[in-house]
Amino acid sequence: MIMPRIFFFLFCFLFLFSVYGQIPEGFTPGNPLPAGHSHNDYVRRKPLFDALSYGFTSIEVDIFLASDGSLRVSHIPLALRKKPILRNLYLEPLNRWVMQNGGHVFTDTAQVLTLMIDLKGDGNLTYPVLRNELEEYPHLFTRYVNGREIEGPVRVMLSGSKPWSLVEKEEVQWVCFDGSLGVDYTGSRVKIPRLSSPYSGWFKKRPCARMTEEETAELKHWVYRADYDGRELRFWGAGNNRRRWKKLRDAGVTVINVDRLKRFRKFIGTETGK
Repeated sequence: MIMPRIFFFLFCFLFLFSVYGQIPEGFTPGNPLPAGHSHNDYVRRKPLFDALSYGFTSIEVDIFLASDGSLRVSHIPLALRKKPILRNLYLEPLNRWVMQNGGHVFTDTAQVLTLMIDLKGDGNLTYPVLRNELEEYPHLFTRYVNGREIEGPVRVMLSGSKPWSLVEKEEVQWVCFDGSLGVDYTGSRVKIPRLSSPYSGWFKKRPCARMTEEETAELKHWVYRADYDGRELRFWGAGNNRRRWKKLRDAGVTVINVDRLKRFRKFIGTETGK
């Protein structure tokens, strides 16, 4: 009885290894869309690769620390042991693709991909586990050494329950932070290249409606502030329609939260003629 069990477990191991981090057959990344942010990317039919196929350069993933010590991709903390593991769904596939693609995420360009990881639960508990996993891919991820950026093909940006004190104490930081609009980060030892805010926190959310002149002026004000500080700007929950996207683009918003990837790719193509 022992030998059949050994062969069974060996078969299971080899099967899992064979599908671990698989790249879809015929996959090709699209031309990069610097403004495209794939919100809740893990709900796609093909997480990571659907977004990359449309050229999205920013991808958002929610994670929890499960009771078994693994990092699980999920929006809510229910049945975590049944949810995908971050390493399997994103880290290892990214690693395999970058190695196969000559050290880059996209073709014929060194455009960096932002992997925004929203830490759910207690970030102080989740982050050390995440950091240990990121360190296993030193060629893949951007890191910051005493304030100096060493760029990799993928930039990990933390949002949600950010572990400020833990990261600020590190000499080598493997992550940057997604900041909040309107907050002064002068003196922070953590790199904050992007500011995000709920759209409804500053503007009235009326689907497909036009922004008022006052709202347009407010939007341009925040665009100017972010640009002056050398930071990207993102509003989440703004809607997924051409009118809203165009308003954000025309005002100079650099990162647009998107749920409908194909529609946004088509919108950008119409706007740019590509």
